[in-house]
Amino acid sequence: MLAAQTDMLTREEIVALIYSRSERLQIDPRPVIRNYVAGDFQDFGKLSDIYALCELLDPDDPIFETD
Repeated sequence: MLAAQTDMLTREEIVALIYSRSERLQIDPRPVIRNYVAGDFQDFGKLSDIYALCELLDPDDPIFETD
């Protein structure tokens, strides 16, 4: 059996992934982040990876203060 590997991502890497995945889907990440904060997981099947990345950030992260 192979040993599990744990990858550590910095805050900057997580934020970059949120933005790059949003860009790939051709959507603005700000509404997705607002929906995440509100617990309103619209288009969950399409955006689940972005919501999962948001979950990795601290609840008081500045990204959640987007307008």
